[in-house]
Amino acid sequence: MPLYTNDPKPIPPRPAPTRTDNKREGKIKRRWFTFGCLTTFIFLIIISVSSVISLVKLGSKQVAPTIHPGTYLNIKLSGSLVEHKEVDEDLFSISDKTLSVRQLIDRIEHAAIDNNISGLILEPAAVSAGYATMNELIDAIELFKMSGKQVVAYLETAYNSDYFIASAADKICLVPSQSGGVYLSGIGISALYMKNFFDKLGIEINVLHSGNYKGAGENFNRNEMSTQMKETYNQLLDDIYFQMLTDISVRRKLNFGEIFNIYEKRDELFINGDFAVESGIVDELCHRDRLIENLGLKEKQISSIAKYDYKLPLVKRKDTIAVVYLQGNIGQSSSSFDTNVLSSKKVEKIIKEVKKDPSIKGIVLRVNSPGGSALESEKIYQFLVKELSDKPLIISMGDVAASGGYYISAPGDYVFADPYTLTGSIGVVSMLPNAHQAGKNIGFNVQSITRGKFSNFLNMWEKPNRVDLNAMQKNMDNVYLEFKDRVATGRQLSIDEVEKVAQGRTWSSRKALKNNLIDEVGSLNLAIARAAALAEVADYQVSYFPHTKSLIDLIIENKFDFLVLERIIKQKMIKDPTFERAYRLLEIMKNEPILMITPATVTD
Repeated sequence: MPLYTNDPKPIPPRPAPTRTDNKREGKIKRRWFTFGCLTTFIFLIIISVSSVISLVKLGSKQVAPTIHPGTYLNIKLSGSLVEHKEVDEDLFSISDKTLSVRQLIDRIEHAAIDNNISGLILEPAAVSAGYATMNELIDAIELFKMSGKQVVAYLETAYNSDYFIASAADKICLVPSQSGGVYLSGIGISALYMKNFFDKLGIEINVLHSGNYKGAGENFNRNEMSTQMKETYNQLLDDIYFQMLTDISVRRKLNFGEIFNIYEKRDELFINGDFAVESGIVDELCHRDRLIENLGLKEKQISSIAKYDYKLPLVKRKDTIAVVYLQGNIGQSSSSFDTNVLSSKKVEKIIKEVKKDPSIKGIVLRVNSPGGSALESEKIYQFLVKELSDKPLIISMGDVAASGGYYISAPGDYVFADPYTLTGSIGVVSMLPNAHQAGKNIGFNVQSITRGKFSNFLNMWEKPNRVDLNAMQKNMDNVYLEFKDRVATGRQLSIDEVEKVAQGRTWSSRKALKNNLIDEVGSLNLAIARAAALAEVADYQVSYFPHTKSLIDLIIENKFDFLVLERIIKQKMIKDPTFERAYRLLEIMKNEPILMITPATVTD
């Protein structure tokens, strides 16, 4: 007798509910009623708290501060800078809201044409951001200076990223104290190698690669960096370090050798006092109040950029160029909105919103992703090819657009990368954890009775055998071939040409251009201009997606799914970038056996 049949079966009549059924239904109803009351109560608390905070804010500033003639906008920067905020995380903040780089740029661009704004005062302190992200902000500052307005920077204790931003100013002032100074550390790539740690736990992580330079995951099964990763990282750092020193030397009007010697040959850790001025790192020593006095400013002529109530142009343009920010690790998500994950569901929702606007004539995808799930990358790729074939599609790469991040960039008609972008990493990795030894250590005795050649492969308490791993490797090699095919199609290269620059190798934008992986090294503004040119529109406006939403909007939109709030809180709690990268990788690995992800991130 067969186990399964396609023969239709008559549906028996539903039996009348028994007393037991009624009790069960009653319990279920009571539980749902209790859950509904609880979620409503929590929601009301959030609404109440946010309302009180809003009233406090309104009480402290009933109207936007007046911008007096000769005003300087004060830009205080600290902590993590993000390019684009998808969610307003300042619901419970009474102080000034934290602006994204996109929001800062919008305000700076409007300030350039505001007759009441005469300049900017930059005060970066302990900024944490990718160099491509900071470079976008610097481009906006440079354009502001072209309007003939002044930019000054004030530093107390400044680190590498702080100084990188400050170098865009016309004038840099440093606090005249030996306890302050500029710490020019240089750049580096750091990864935690954890094999010994997992060995002590009795956990083994089998890492399989398609691509000799595909180093993602090696920190889980090695105690030190592989030769291939050292080679890749050294080449990346050489290019980015040279680019950074060149940019600083040009902005500070120093020759390359002078700035190189300051980074490499100085004796003291912090640059301060007379040496800071004599070396050209800063222009003068002064306290902040003296700087304000020297600028001839009164207190009312200094306004926080967060409080700058700029007005958008009243004239709506006929045509629009859409800039879509695709940022974060690529992976599955139960929600179409997740600040940590770039899923196909999320991309589909954003693109469908873009396509509803008939005025949009061209699209720029701002990709800032190290990759992640191979399957989700393919689904995003297929969706972009299908839905955006009727409009010019330009790619603008941010801090990193590698592995899966490069995969979803492949359909672009023209690809830009920032001078500080990390890209490429065309390869595949799989990480398969097993706790076989851990089980033995704590007294587990696992016994399995199975049917099927690979029925035990994903059993974490059983050690995978070579046959299983070889079978997995064949699947990965097929995914790798598909990856190369997508790149070959998008970049109009042969598979052999792609293979020469693939193998999982991560490239700087300069090398990526040389290897035909991108079309041009340039900023987001250049990408927008190219999209307009291909769409043959001259008079256009720019719209940014996804639109920033509040926490309340998100909770309502996701049908009171408070996991949205949990995800955002968890994201705010994980601060250490090295730990965060390992944590995110483990999160993806739980659901995805085959990954396209790169571990490379440049830090100070």
